[in-house]
Amino acid sequence: MASLPRALLLGFLGLLALPRVAPAQPMHLDDPRPRWVSVRFETSPEDQPGLLDRRYGEALPAWLEPDREAGRVRVTIPARWVESRLLADQGARAGSFSDFTWRFDARTGDVISASLSGRLRRRVGLGLFGFDTEVEIQTELTTLAPAGFHSPEQLLGQRIFAYCDPRQDAACTPVPPVPYDPRTGYVNAVGFVSGRTARVTTRSFSPLGEARFSELEIPTPRSVEWPGTAPRPPAVSAPPPDTASAAVPAASSR
Repeated sequence: MASLPRALLLGFLGLLALPRVAPAQPMHLDDPRPRWVSVRFETSPEDQPGLLDRRYGEALPAWLEPDREAGRVRVTIPARWVESRLLADQGARAGSFSDFTWRFDARTGDVISASLSGRLRRRVGLGLFGFDTEVEIQTELTTLAPAGFHSPEQLLGQRIFAYCDPRQDAACTPVPPVPYDPRTGYVNAVGFVSGRTARVTTRSFSPLGEARFSELEIPTPRSVEWPGTAPRPPAVSAPPPDTASAAVPAASSR
């Protein structure tokens, strides 16, 4: 026990000797140069869609570039990481997903659109009457229109928060859209996810539009295969997921 203080001191000195990584800065939306950035998605429990800005998942790499329309920026999370990281616990079918593409107004920070599509494996029904199926999903998000959800209901053994428009439905619980904040990197694009099987079609509120975008603060390796489904961007320098995670610390809870 007498050696414990000395061991603690040596450990502290060792930490001081480690290379330091500067805190990640929020993504610079006004800088349209093609480059890799990083994004963390809010991961509050699915049964609390109105719970905002509490906890975030791991950082995922995203490719920023000018959009086809002047004054807009496109940020793309490659399908590979949508399937293996963002929706890994949702039964994402490998090879079925599109890239998760966000289009921002560089001046206002508004999300013009954010879209994602693919297939999820689901167990529907209850007990002996349950069966496995695939759900084809399409997610559409924006900060230019409000959205909300109704009280949960059960549909084929699944808990659903139906999408609604609070401007037209007094029973709709609103979730406020929040344009991109350049001071914090926070954005909340709201909208719906439509789900379709051979037997039923649903339209639920989608929480996938709440995220924090950051610049990458450490050098990224070159000559890495472009992982997206869209055409390869010019002069890609692709960080593997672990590199992005090391570069962007978790956002603090409020």
